[in-house]
Amino acid sequence: LNLLWLKKCLVKNQEKSEIVMATSINLVTGDTLPTLTLTITDATTRTVVDLSDDDIEVKLHFRLKGDDTIIASLDCFPVTDGSDGKVLLYFGNLLTTIEAGKYEGEVEIKLGTQTQTVYDPIQFTVREQFA
Repeated sequence: LNLLWLKKCLVKNQEKSEIVMATSINLVTGDTLPTLTLTITDATTRTVVDLSDDDIEVKLHFRLKGDDTIIASLDCFPVTDGSDGKVLLYFGNLLTTIEAGKYEGEVEIKLGTQTQTVYDPIQFTVREQFA
């Protein structure tokens, strides 16, 4: 698996999604509905990677930027059957347990005993809620 390129798509609600090409994905503490759709592609061919094999696991390891401690390892789930390379990451209650700040996430794909890590971490900026 050669998975070194990543497209990011932040889903704001069930009806509308916005492609995010910014250097950082913006989130708010306390939110429980944010999801992130990742499209895993081959770095050389730029074609999507088929993730439909039942043995493939995709995770995002989340940590405070500049720290070595992993705060959470979040499972990603295929959006459809996985053949389109798209996986959905649901943050669940993670944003209710962390403080505002800069974070980063590392995408890891496992197939049995083989592991491929996307080289570039995803950058996150988390701010406090107003109310």
